[in-house]
Amino acid sequence: MAKPTGTERAAERAAEKAARAAKPVPTGPLAEARAALERGDFRGARTLLASLDQDVGDLAPAAAAQRLAERTEGRALAATLRPDPQALLASLAVFTVIAIAAIAALFLRHG
Repeated sequence: MAKPTGTERAAERAAEKAARAAKPVPTGPLAEARAALERGDFRGARTLLASLDQDVGDLAPAAAAQRLAERTEGRALAATLRPDPQALLASLAVFTVIAIAAIAALFLRHG
């Protein structure tokens, strides 16, 4: 397979950019949170998902039902964004071992 030239790569990038621009713009906090996740913006996604928990208040019954459905789906999505406690514990254990090894290397004599 031949290696693509610079102009071919530029054309591919332009086509990808056009395809991304052709996607519909998300509306609503849940759709915006999903778009933020696709971009890798986890903090923004969490913020948008937190806005779903606001009171439905004076909304019409149909809008309130839709908002409650979005809220349920948003909570499920937010649960996937929480830090993994096992990974945090493992990283803490590794850091502790490294710190102990560094202190031992500084203060203990060899030989």
